[in-house]
Order: sequence, then structure tokens, then C-alpha cells
Amino acid sequence: MGFGNAYMNVKKIVEAQPQNSVGDIWAIVPAKTFGQAKSRLARSLSPASRTELAESLLRRTLDVLADCASIHHILVVSHDDQALRIARLIGAKALRERGPSNLNRALAQAIKYASAKGATGVLILPSDLPNLAPGDIETMFASMSPGTPGCVICPDRHEQGTNALLLCPPGVFAVAYGEGSFERHLQRAAEADIATQVAHVAGLMLDLDTPEDWKLWLAQQPLYDRRSIRRYSTKPINHATLERLVTAATWAPSAHNRQPWRFVLVMEESARFDLATAMGDRLRADRLQDGDSVALIEADIHRSFARISGAPVVVVACMSLADMDTYLDAKRARAEEAMAMQSVAMAVQNLLLAAHSEGLGACWMCAPLFCPDVVSKVLHLPEDWQPQAMVTLGVPATEGKPASRRSVAQVTRWV
Repeated sequence: MGFGNAYMNVKKIVEAQPQNSVGDIWAIVPAKTFGQAKSRLARSLSPASRTELAESLLRRTLDVLADCASIHHILVVSHDDQALRIARLIGAKALRERGPSNLNRALAQAIKYASAKGATGVLILPSDLPNLAPGDIETMFASMSPGTPGCVICPDRHEQGTNALLLCPPGVFAVAYGEGSFERHLQRAAEADIATQVAHVAGLMLDLDTPEDWKLWLAQQPLYDRRSIRRYSTKPINHATLERLVTAATWAPSAHNRQPWRFVLVMEESARFDLATAMGDRLRADRLQDGDSVALIEADIHRSFARISGAPVVVVACMSLADMDTYLDAKRARAEEAMAMQSVAMAVQNLLLAAHSEGLGACWMCAPLFCPDVVSKVLHLPEDWQPQAMVTLGVPATEGKPASRRSVAQVTRWV
């Protein structure tokens, strides 16, 4: 199909769609034969591990795509029987690649298939994006200019390869993957004279291709994988592990390097019971003053009590202003206190990540801010230790709830 005919077809389709719609979108995921995938990671992973990695990445990619409202169909193109079987199991379409393995030829085959089935646009994604999230894909669509043929390109982190390519209509230009594909795709879009956007979407820019990619992902993985865990097994946590967690917390940055954090590790079951009971009593009194339903209040108290008393360890993070600067005026005094609070918060984040790296579950709770006097009294805290937060710790009894985050575009302003 020539460009002129493609333009007429997409124009008719766009006119029939609601404003800002790009029509019937297909996600195309090429999958290399698992046994041959990730060959450049041979220095880091065994053949069996590379096969397992390739399969798990494909499954994850398809799961994320299945959660995207903007994707109407998912198409996997591959020589690999297992990859095609996985596609069918999640309800995706499976297309067997024809001829010898060749990425651009396989994608051309897939684009032709999707177009014949009525696709008005295709999103081409590799299967090795470990940080991929539904919001990343929605960001690609938000970058598309509605109503006109166009493309959105997300490069890899080196801005050499192409990690995501959105084409409307599907055949607006021939794809050209391989080394330097980012520049080639920009050039082909310019030659086709279509609206083109470059989207630097963080979750799409890391692909697991080289040992350096693997090393970077291993370092970043806890940031993406950590979940809030609220139910734990009864298995205890040894003292040495807890010391490692607190040590990691103390390596957080702090205002003036004054390290205003203090930690209370509540190990005894009776102490956790007393703490949960006293905090529940205060919660009940406050909520009754608000006029809330007694049934709702008691349900919240029961849930909070179970989380605190049921955790093998509760870490209460406190703030001390003893070593912070002092000011006569209220404005700077408040700022100094806020700096100390921020320092404690960063220490808590270190603690959460360290717990995750140890295979432990953790959950941050802000409840002490609502009853610092109660917490101080139950735990017999020094006068300058101000309770800020608590973290429940334990061996996870559940995996935690799936996480979602707003896209970078929603929370960022570039100045």
C-alpha cells in the first residue's frame, strides 16, 4: 500500500473515532527462540538461566500489555513453539514467523497481518523490558498527535536502538531494527513526512541486552519490585539481619549530616500488643469525635491491631532535633524541623529497600504521627525522640498487591 492510500484509510478511520482516539491498536511483540535469546549475557548467565529469563520476560510483557486499555489486540510473532503457546494462553494472537529468523522480516509479516485484521495502528515492543508498566505504554499514546498519521519513538537508554515504536497507520513506513535503529526510524519518519514524537519513557528505555544492562537492572530491581507486605509468617528475624537493616538506614543522606534518626526495634510480642492496643484506643477516641460509624472505626482498629501485633518486628522511626541547628524565628525553625523529617524519611526508605534485598517483607505506617505521645509513653522513649513512622517487618506470607504508579509525564515539569 502506498503512503497516499494509507493516509486516506487512516483519515477515514480517525473521523469515525472519538477525539484523541488512535483507533484499533495492536501490540506486536517479536520473540526470539528462547534457547537462542540473550546470547550477549553469556558472561553473566548460564544457557538455562538465559532461556528462563527470556521466557519470564515475555510472560511479563504480555501480562502488562493485557492490562493496557489502549491496546485492543496483542500479537506475538516467533519461531518458538513455547513463545506461541504462551501467547495463546493469555488470549493473544500467535503468528509463526516465516523463513529464517530475521527481526525486520518478522515484524513486516506481523504488521501486514495486523493491518489485514483492521489495525489502525501498531505498537512494537521487544519482550525484554524488565521495568515495563502500563503507564509507560499510555505515555506513548499520549504523545501521539490525534487525527493525523504519525509515529512515536522511544529509544533505548543509549539513544541508539528503538525500544518502542508506535505507528499509525501500521505501514506508514518500513521498520528498520538493528544497530542504530533509532536514527533510521527518525529518518524514515521524516521521509514519510508524518508527525513524529520522541518519547523518553523511563520504563521503556532499559532493555536486558548486554552485561552492562544486566548489572544496571540488578541494581535498580529493588526499586521496582518492592511491595508493601502486611501479612507475615511467624518465622523470627535474627539480630544480625536487623542490625544490617538499621545500618543501611543510617547510610541515608541527612540535613547537615546530623543524622537525626533514631530507631526502636519492638521485638517482644507483649510490647507490640501494648503498642497496638494503646494506638487503637487513641484512634477510637479521635474517630468517635469525628462522628464516624462505630462499625467502621472498630474495623479499622482491628485491621491496624492485626498488622502491628502480628508482625515479628516493628521498627519505630523517630526524629531527634538535639543535634539540629536552632533559630529564634519560627520560619527557619520550621524549616529545620522539616529537614530533619525528610532525613528520617530517607532513612526509612533505605530500611525498606534493605529489607527487600534480604527477602523480607515490610510495610511503612504513618500512624505514629497521629499519636506520638501514646507511642512515646508505651515505649518509654527519651524526651527528644519524636515518633514519625513505623515499619512492620517479617517473612512475607503474601506477595503483596500489584503496584501502579503515575507516569513520569503526569508528575514532572521540565523547566
